[in-house]
Parts: sequence; C-alpha cells; structure tokens
Amino acid sequence: MNLEDHPTVRCTLVRFLGLPENVSLAVVGISLIIYSGLLWLFARRPEINISTAWIAVFLDGLWVAGSFVLLLLFSFSRAGKWTVALVRNSSLRFAVLQWLGIRQARRRDDYA
Repeated sequence: MNLEDHPTVRCTLVRFLGLPENVSLAVVGISLIIYSGLLWLFARRPEINISTAWIAVFLDGLWVAGSFVLLLLFSFSRAGKWTVALVRNSSLRFAVLQWLGIRQARRRDDYA
C-alpha cells in the first residue's frame, strides 16, 4: 500500500499545504524518488563528470523555477507557502554549491 493512498496521511499533508482535497502529490513523490536515485548513482562514481554535475544543477534550478510557478498558480496556506519557499531555498543553495564545485573543478583542470 502506498503511503500517500492512506487517507489520513494524504489529507493531512494536503490540508497542511492548503491544497484542495482532491490534489494528488504522487507525481512530486515519484519525481523526488527518481531524482534522489540519480544523485545516488552520480555520487557512487569515483570521479564525477562535469556534464553529470550540470544535470544536478539544472534539475535543482528546475525545482526552484517550478516552485515559483506553483506559488503563483495555487492557493497554498501560509504554512504551505513557507514550506514550498524553504524547500525552494534549500534547492537553490544546493544548485549554487554544485555550480561552485563545477567552477572549482574546471579551474583545477585548467592549472593541472
């Protein structure tokens, strides 16, 4: 049984976010599982390819942009807006740190 299918869990999270009762968060959950799996695969490599790192930066940026769109299109509760904003800011920080890491790796390669 999927945890989101459990009526109490689904209704509680949807209610906390201030979304209509019929909203399904399954797409978000599945996307996050796929993304975390990709990051796990990338991190297991002995050396991370720069283009692979750019994929992570791009996906974090996509999450940040999508968060802005969601906040404009949907009427979240105050707690829901704060939650989306906090997750968005965390993703933005990761994207910036990843970008700085790519930049540092490129510089190191230029001087090697």
